[in-house]
Amino acid sequence: MSSKKRLLSYVFFVTGISLLIGVVLYYFYIRPTTGTDQAESIPRTIAGLALAQVITGQEAVDAIHQLHGKDFPLTNGAVASYGAQNATLWVSGTGGESDAAALTEMMKVRIAEGRSPFVDQGSFNLDGFTIYALDGLGQAHYYWQSGSLVLWLTVDQELASSALQETIHFYRPK
Repeated sequence: MSSKKRLLSYVFFVTGISLLIGVVLYYFYIRPTTGTDQAESIPRTIAGLALAQVITGQEAVDAIHQLHGKDFPLTNGAVASYGAQNATLWVSGTGGESDAAALTEMMKVRIAEGRSPFVDQGSFNLDGFTIYALDGLGQAHYYWQSGSLVLWLTVDQELASSALQETIHFYRPK
């Protein structure tokens, strides 16, 4: 093989390896994670209740996994309490809209199995979102998908309507 062909083969080989390394680095380390910033963004009030406590990042992801298992990879999360525990908001950031849809469906299926403390109250559409309503543990519970996020709102019954509307508005994809 001539030195010119050998050099050209070497250039192609190095270029191919460089592209492969670049793709791997981008995918695992550089690319922005969908939903990460928004998952940590929390409303300061819900239905007139002030934010009392919030955890974000890995601590929130661990809390979410503790309740629901580690069946689904989360990119980030937040757990916020309002008032004297009158409302709690769980925000799970996923890798994208399809992951959020899959997580929402998994929650729906698991709740339908009947082994949870929640009673299914059906679903309804509100401002373009499918909202799943539940009762249990003395409060109203709602969960839904917004882009790459899955949200769960637990709130006292008398605050439920306004809390849900405010939370949906806050997490509407921009």
